[in-house]
Amino acid sequence: MQQIEYDLGTLGEGIAGGLLSIIFNGETQKETLKGEGQSSLDLQLKYPTISGANTTRQIAIQVKTGWSYVRWNKKNSHYTLIKIDRKHINKWQKNNQPVLLVWVKPSRKTELYWKLINSKSSEEVLHLSPNHKLNPEALFEINRLISIAYKKKGGVPKITLKTFERLSEVRKWAKREFRKVRGYYENEIGRFEISNYAFRHLTRASRTKSHIKESLLLLPYIKTFLNVIPHQIQTISNQEWNNNLDTDKYITINRRVLFIYRNVHFNDIQSAVVYIRFIESISYPKNWTDNLLLNKKTRYSLKLESIYRKN
Repeated sequence: MQQIEYDLGTLGEGIAGGLLSIIFNGETQKETLKGEGQSSLDLQLKYPTISGANTTRQIAIQVKTGWSYVRWNKKNSHYTLIKIDRKHINKWQKNNQPVLLVWVKPSRKTELYWKLINSKSSEEVLHLSPNHKLNPEALFEINRLISIAYKKKGGVPKITLKTFERLSEVRKWAKREFRKVRGYYENEIGRFEISNYAFRHLTRASRTKSHIKESLLLLPYIKTFLNVIPHQIQTISNQEWNNNLDTDKYITINRRVLFIYRNVHFNDIQSAVVYIRFIESISYPKNWTDNLLLNKKTRYSLKLESIYRKN
């Protein structure tokens, strides 16, 4: 009887390419540059932006398959990539596209993990978070990181805040101005919901009056900030905040996403850091791997929760 021996690297590239095409609703193509050795890129992924705009993005993919490329770090609970030359990482950092590194874990149930390589990535050691599995929820975090990689020069224009003596005056003004920005807003990162929830959350009784006043003065300028890609985006997995649901049919992920804008100029502060926090909710079929999302949908929302600044 003849046996077919499968090449692990080729098989891993095929699995990664197929899964990326499905999750990103895009297409992958083979691309290995001659003469680059192991630092060459394996695939190109082209996908439509999730904002609904008729635009696409393209990123490079590097695939590593098998246990020989990782070591489990029990103390810090993550995988450490090994057998990767520093010179190769340096080339990926300087690539004119973001590079998504995908590791294919050949376990009983094949799993894929991801890490986006950028100019700030370590040249010494690369770690893979066990939370960074390549599944439908990964699309949104990866897309945010790619948005920062494609960030254009320029920042938030100088903001002149109103001056009020009493909190009641601020509240009245902010409520009136907030009606002008309430609703939905889209940019290349995604679609944002700006609802009355943010106003209620910022004015809750447990907050100090000074913090309420600061946030209400900033709130009407929310779209001014969203017109600019932030300097940093953090996806916060906090057990206290998360309210994940795992039913027979759907997996629902609830977490916070923090946008950070640095060196923002105000009339009263020369330079400040502005933080905007959203509640992210992602829901997708629990059995999505059975038919690979055929006739299925992934539901997603980003709802504004708070805005504040620090010197």
